[in-house]
Amino acid sequence: MSILDRTVPPASKLPEPARLTSFRTRRQDTLRRVGFPPHAVTLLGLLLASGCTSQGAEGPPPGKPSGTALTLVVGSRQPARAYGVAALRLDPGSGTLEFVDNLDGLESPTFVAATDDPELFVVASEVSAGKGGAIATLRLRDGTLERLGTMGSGGLGPCHLGFEAKTRTVYAAHYSDGIVSALPIDGDGLPGARLASVAGSGSGPVAKRQDGPHAHAAVPSPDGRWLLTADLGTDRVDVYRINPRNGSIGEPPTSTLRLPGGTGPRHLAFAPGGDRVGITGELAGTVTIARFDPTAGTLDILGASPTFSNPPKVPNYVSTLRFAADGRTLYVGNRGDDSIAQLRIDAATGLPTLVTTWPTGGLFPWDFALTPDGRWMVVANYGSDEVRVLRVDATSGALTITGTNWPIAKPTSVTIRP
Repeated sequence: MSILDRTVPPASKLPEPARLTSFRTRRQDTLRRVGFPPHAVTLLGLLLASGCTSQGAEGPPPGKPSGTALTLVVGSRQPARAYGVAALRLDPGSGTLEFVDNLDGLESPTFVAATDDPELFVVASEVSAGKGGAIATLRLRDGTLERLGTMGSGGLGPCHLGFEAKTRTVYAAHYSDGIVSALPIDGDGLPGARLASVAGSGSGPVAKRQDGPHAHAAVPSPDGRWLLTADLGTDRVDVYRINPRNGSIGEPPTSTLRLPGGTGPRHLAFAPGGDRVGITGELAGTVTIARFDPTAGTLDILGASPTFSNPPKVPNYVSTLRFAADGRTLYVGNRGDDSIAQLRIDAATGLPTLVTTWPTGGLFPWDFALTPDGRWMVVANYGSDEVRVLRVDATSGALTITGTNWPIAKPTSVTIRP
C-alpha cells in the first residue's frame, strides 16, 4: 500500500500492447458502472482478451498442454463496484492463461494469500482511509469464486497477509498505522475476531515515507513458531513468538533486526531450508540477506546488494522477492526501472550478488510469483493493467518475455496454487 511518489503513466503513454490492455479494462469497468450484468461483462472480457496478447518471437513454446493446470488468484487496487479479484488458470506446459472467474464487492482487495486448503484464499481489503481494513475469505470451487466471510482486520490499510497452517491464523500488516494483527480462520473458512495485535513505534530518516511505523509484511517461519514483521517506516524487522495453542502474538518481540536508516523494509521471504531470509528495501533499492536462527528466533545480517547496476532514470521502488527452489537464485521487483533483478546467493556465505535485470514486458511490477516447477513467472504489472507470463530458463535463471498476458486493472498481488 506504499504511497507512489512516481505517477503511473496514463494509457496514452503506455506501449501499444499495454495501451490496448488498459483500454479494454476501462471499457469493461464502464459496462459494469452502467449496469451490464456480470455475465455479459465477463463474456466481453473473454472476447477482448482473445486479441490482447502480443505474440512474437518469444511467444509460448509449442506443444500441447501438459500437467495439471495451476490456479492464479490476483488482487488489485480497485473499488468495490469493480471485479477486483480474478481467478485464472495457467497451463504449466505452454504457459498460457485462461479465465476462470472474478469477484466484486471488496474495496481495494490488494493482497491475496493462500492457505492450507487449496480452495481457500484470504484477501486484505484496504476499505477506505480512516475506516479501518477488512479480511475476507474466498473459496474457489468448480470454477466459481465465492466470498465466505469478512471481518475487521484490526488496523488501517492492511497491505500484506501471512497464513500459519498449524494454528490456522492469518497475520495482517497494516501500512497506515503500523499495526500487525492476528485473526483465526475456522474450519469452515470463516475469519474470526482479532486474537491479538502489536503496534510499531518510531520513525526513519526519509520524511515523506518514514514519519512513523508502516508495517508492510507479516511472514510466519516455516516451522510455525515465529512471526517476522517488516516495518518500512522504522527500518526494522521484528521477530515474535507464535502461541502454538491459538496463534496469538504479543509484545515485546523476541528480537529485532535494525537495518540501515532509509532502507524501508517492504517484504521478506524465507529461502528454502528456512535458515536464511531475504528482505527488500523499497526506499534504498536493496535486498538484504540475513541468517535466521529458528531456535532463538534471531536474525543476523549476512550481506546486501543493490537491485540494479545503474541508477534508474526515474524514481525506483523495490517491491517483492522470490527465491528459486534451489535457494541460490533470488528475484526482486523494481517498480520504476520496470524490471526483475536476478541475484546469485553464495551457498557458503549467503552473500547476494546482482547478476542482471530483466524487463517485465510492462510497467511498475508490484508483485510476481513463480510456478512450483520454476518454469514460469507471473508478474503483476500495475502500471500497464496486466498480469504477464515470463519464461524462466532452467539452467541460467534468465527471464524471457512471452506473448501471454491478461488484462486486469491495477494488479497488486499474484498467488499461484496447484
